[in-house]
Amino acid sequence: MKLFLSKKHLHLTFLICLVCNFSEAQNTFIIEHFDYPKNVVLKGNRGWHHYNGSNEPIFVTNEGLSWSESNYIGSGIGNAAILNKNGKDYNKSFSRFVTSGSVYASFLIKINAITEGYFFHFAEYTPKFSGPDYSQVEGTHRARTFVSNGSTPETFKLGLTFNVNGVVDFSEDLNLGETYLVVVKYNIIEGTKNDEVSLFVFEDGDDISIEPEIPTIGPIVKKTGAWINSSDLSSVECIGLRQLSNNQNLTIDGIYVQDQWNLIPPSISEINNPTGVWALRYIGNGPTKGDVSWYSNVINPTEQPCMADDEFHFSADGTYRNALGYETWVEQWQGVEENGCNSPIYPHDGRNIGSWHNNENGTITITGIGNYLGLAKVINDGELTNPYNAPTSITYDFEIIGDTMEVGIPIVTNDGVPGYWHFEFENITPEPIETNPEGDWKMTYMGVGPSKGNVSQYSTVINENNRPCLADDIYSFNQDGSFTNNLGNQTWLETWQGASEDGCGSPVAPHDGNNVGYWSDNKNGTITIAGRGNFLGLAKVNNTYELDGMPYPGLNPQPAYDITYEVSINNNILTADIKTLNRALQVNYWHFQFSRFGAASGNSVNNNKLKVYPNPTKDALWISNFKSGSVVTVRNINGIEVLRQIANEDFISVSSLKKGVYFIEVLFENEISINKFIKN
Repeated sequence: MKLFLSKKHLHLTFLICLVCNFSEAQNTFIIEHFDYPKNVVLKGNRGWHHYNGSNEPIFVTNEGLSWSESNYIGSGIGNAAILNKNGKDYNKSFSRFVTSGSVYASFLIKINAITEGYFFHFAEYTPKFSGPDYSQVEGTHRARTFVSNGSTPETFKLGLTFNVNGVVDFSEDLNLGETYLVVVKYNIIEGTKNDEVSLFVFEDGDDISIEPEIPTIGPIVKKTGAWINSSDLSSVECIGLRQLSNNQNLTIDGIYVQDQWNLIPPSISEINNPTGVWALRYIGNGPTKGDVSWYSNVINPTEQPCMADDEFHFSADGTYRNALGYETWVEQWQGVEENGCNSPIYPHDGRNIGSWHNNENGTITITGIGNYLGLAKVINDGELTNPYNAPTSITYDFEIIGDTMEVGIPIVTNDGVPGYWHFEFENITPEPIETNPEGDWKMTYMGVGPSKGNVSQYSTVINENNRPCLADDIYSFNQDGSFTNNLGNQTWLETWQGASEDGCGSPVAPHDGNNVGYWSDNKNGTITIAGRGNFLGLAKVNNTYELDGMPYPGLNPQPAYDITYEVSINNNILTADIKTLNRALQVNYWHFQFSRFGAASGNSVNNNKLKVYPNPTKDALWISNFKSGSVVTVRNINGIEVLRQIANEDFISVSSLKKGVYFIEVLFENEISINKFIKN
């Protein structure tokens, strides 16, 4: 039996880190804090897929796990997942699959009751023509991590196998109801049938800063006996959580999957602290630092819009990402015909979450293949000529002065000439904006155009006379953070969902309201709706490509697991804007408007109570059942507001309006009334 790395008291949270030596620089493949509402089903949230079992799903619990002594990076954030049923098993995909080296998957766990068997593993997916089949990982469970009975009723043991459903080795006794940190190591070794798995166990207070030389279990090499027919994974692609029985009670939290042993959050100095969001404002280069005689250019939204709107995100937890949007600056070395604005090209497309580290010597290191500062081609000692030669890390000189970050990097040009690139960034971290949509909402208007606020391509008012099955859908932002689409027996369907024509029909999965999601205020004027099949406005609209049932060139868009909307709330009217791409890969900016409805908010929409006359009218429009102090809004047929006033009399003047059809909204206290009129 291997040594359990512990001190006096055993705490029952353990971290599992599965390792496969991957590269010298850190890449992060999964971060999971289970920051979803209590009692939400885990499936459908941020990439969790069902792959085995039936009946009971895995739920989120609010009993999140934490440590008080050892500073584990995943401690005390969000909620947790609980495995306590004989039910469904879920897997979560890596952001990028691993084919060489090492992977560390880490998490905290607390066990209160035992059913013997394995509850955690690595796997690869069954391939399909359109990509991996996220529901098929059977037969590829590797580094199976077991729980087993201890020597007393108050204890348990952890076990590990490479593949078979039987334990090769055990840990020492661990205490039920306490918290441990475990690290499982899957090591990819060149050749066949020679990969290794190991497991480390820690208690709170242990030193977790470096990988111990001797693991608690392993390394296990599957070359003989029961292991002889167990193949290596050709690619490490996901982690799996497995439920065993109703007698099991196992809580998991704070999962990190990385390619290095990196369990402690970075120390953040108040000096040269880049935490926040930055935008590139200047680039230049020359033969030496401070000399920009070769090239110099100010970046502004007018001349280089696709470069000026790129965002460089430094998170306080040490993660880093390039937020490039739909267009960024692309050059010929990346495979395009000419330098200019274009769609981001892998791996410099922002999809790989990386990390940052202040080296406390005037330099900063950005890790993760494809992550960079300034220009994608500029790396240590050179410039890229092929995207697939992107390094796993880049170290830059840097200094922060006020809201400006100066970044530099020495290079050798492709002609063998020493040089130096210089970049300047502006801190554009937004001030927190509180947006509280709690309550129930009904959609009253939608439109779309090429830019925000432009609905020139299409717009329509939603009411009982126009798309009534869409007008009665209720979008519920609940106080506990959960979100539901209450679609009833009928909602608006389109042909991409299998309908013979666009129109009213029975809701179609996953956009049928059966999956309870959650909402979060991002404190920057946006709200994120998470949970597969949850949405605002139209089911096809998300942050990438509009769903239409057909694959895009080189892509196969699927229903999103989370969608972020730009949201504002004014006088019980919620507006939501979202940018996406259509079939022609052109930008579509959708605009939706909603009115508060129902008991949850104390507001309602009443389209029958409001009467206006004369209708048609030339000058004055009289309002029945009018109450002084009502907010009166008039919109044209495109839904654009053309008149708004707080009215103290039961009529408004519409003489200044052009001839046409208009909609009038009257808001008083918690009730909104809507009707249509014609201006002659």
